[in-house]
Amino acid sequence: MSDGARGVVDAVAAMFQPTTGRLAGLFGPALDDHLVEARGAGILAVDDHRVRFTHPLLGTVIYADMGEDRRGSLHARLAGIETNQEESAHHLARACQAPDAAVAVTLEAAAAAAAARSAVAAAADMAEQALALTPSDLVGDRARRARMAAEWRFWAGQTARAATLSDLAVELAPSGPELARALSQRWLILEGYAGPGVSADVLDEALAEAAGDAQLTGHVHDLLSRIDADREVAYRHSLAALELGELTGDATLQMRALTTVVTNRVLADGSVDEEAVARALEIERAALERVGFEPIESFPRFLFAWAFAMCGDPDRAQPLLESSRELAARVGDESVDPFLAEADAFIQIARGRIGSALDLAADVMAAVERTEQPAYELVADIIEARALAHRGDVDTARERAASALAAAPRGGHLLQHACAAAAAGSAALLGGDAEEAVRQFELTDELLGRAGIHAPGFAQFRGDAVEALAHAGRLDAAADRASQLEDRGRMLGHRWAEAVGARSSGIVAAARGDAAEAEAAYTRAAGLLEDAGMPLDLARTLLARGELRRRGKRKAEARADLERARGLAEECEATLWAERAGGALARLGGRRSSAGLTETELAVARLVAEGRSNEEVARVLFISVNTVKSNLSRIYRKAGVKSRAELAASMAKLSPPAGE
Repeated sequence: MSDGARGVVDAVAAMFQPTTGRLAGLFGPALDDHLVEARGAGILAVDDHRVRFTHPLLGTVIYADMGEDRRGSLHARLAGIETNQEESAHHLARACQAPDAAVAVTLEAAAAAAAARSAVAAAADMAEQALALTPSDLVGDRARRARMAAEWRFWAGQTARAATLSDLAVELAPSGPELARALSQRWLILEGYAGPGVSADVLDEALAEAAGDAQLTGHVHDLLSRIDADREVAYRHSLAALELGELTGDATLQMRALTTVVTNRVLADGSVDEEAVARALEIERAALERVGFEPIESFPRFLFAWAFAMCGDPDRAQPLLESSRELAARVGDESVDPFLAEADAFIQIARGRIGSALDLAADVMAAVERTEQPAYELVADIIEARALAHRGDVDTARERAASALAAAPRGGHLLQHACAAAAAGSAALLGGDAEEAVRQFELTDELLGRAGIHAPGFAQFRGDAVEALAHAGRLDAAADRASQLEDRGRMLGHRWAEAVGARSSGIVAAARGDAAEAEAAYTRAAGLLEDAGMPLDLARTLLARGELRRRGKRKAEARADLERARGLAEECEATLWAERAGGALARLGGRRSSAGLTETELAVARLVAEGRSNEEVARVLFISVNTVKSNLSRIYRKAGVKSRAELAASMAKLSPPAGE
């Protein structure tokens, strides 16, 4: 090929998006002839003004064959004609063969522009190029660029590299505000990499270095408010951050501080500062109108979703979680994926969706690998332990809980450690080891107490703790805990806590032989849970009441409770509870549906046989259309029919005799 054609081929190899328009800026009118020659040689092709190699490997080979000087000269020429800021900066960087302060400035500006359009991985690449090209005597610039690169690597999910860059930023940063920023960032990244519960010492040092800078001091107080320790101390840091945010007019700091004011109170006692919630979300709405990258953890909806999920308010948590996911995808922030999956799993467990919870445990592990945050592996173990116990695989559940317990102290996160202990306690209880369950629940209480977490919304484990005490014969302690849970739930309007407290009171009363008081408590619990969207807890409550009625020789009422409990447990994929209800029905004796239909399935079958649509059946029974469909599939299989018409014709033999 001629020198001109070879020049075009080299330029195409060096460009991001080679087009005839861009190449014309280098080669002028001669471009057409050069392209004809390169195309005739079978090297280049032109598709609608886009120029490409006929084989991808050609570009790699040609670029490598140019030699360093020729590549540098070519990139310098390309930087001069490129109108795109990021691509021009890229060419300038490739043209440099030694540190260059001016080029480093250009790269830093291009990195910030990339971050502003949420391209955080590209921003991190350019920030690292800027760092590499910064002369060694410009220590402050090197420290800042290392910190910028670390931040964007972290939000891109490249946590290990972010941790290395963050260490470099701390090492390079001069004393004062820049060191305070580097130390704060180091704590934030290490919390994601090493796990929540990283020592607050680094933030105490950052607070000292930030002295005199009110805005920066406020941001350090905000991070200190997130430390997993005494909630009252954390709450005071939240208020300090809010005060400084208002003093300096920093809307982002105000938003973050209001968020931790809310979450610290929710965790401390279950109360919700509605005014602070509204203010935080209002500032968030204004923030979302700005153009630029903001890490998702800066936004209230993210932490509100997690706090409400952890504290047993799935109705409030779910929409916040979904919008957090949408926002994370929009801004390209992958670092929060394990956190979001954890919150979603706790929502699914609260709602009794055991299969979904197990799927989310797998999502947590996938996110851990994708975002390089191994500290969250124990979260997947906790979720699996809780879900598998309900499914009936108690041995595996206990293994997962033991794994989480072994990992938790290393991370130092009191709440995660408490959740691991609670999962171990529930698995032990469902495996019939009441004494071990009591020990694990005592550890749970100790850890939550140290963290200042007293929210009643950790209802399911608190209910299991009462049951463990009752089975272990510690009825007075069980009664005290049950009444406290029910009273606290009632006072805060927390239906789940109140319902589980009532069921727990029933368990204690039944253990004391007070059948009337037990039934009254179970009935209170069932009433609270009836339309609360927590079918597994309703199933457990109906099972307990059905067993009580069975022992009282009230067969018809017992059968109704037990049939419904089994149906609900089956829908939740909670095999353990479905089998326990089935065992109670077997002990009850008497005839039931000849096809083995549960009470829920019989109710669906009767309505379908009357000609009702799936939507009508769902409205009558207060269940979802999907639940109607799944019940109908089981009905067809059990009854040996294939259509609604065949089902209607079979109803006489499917229904049990009256009074049974």
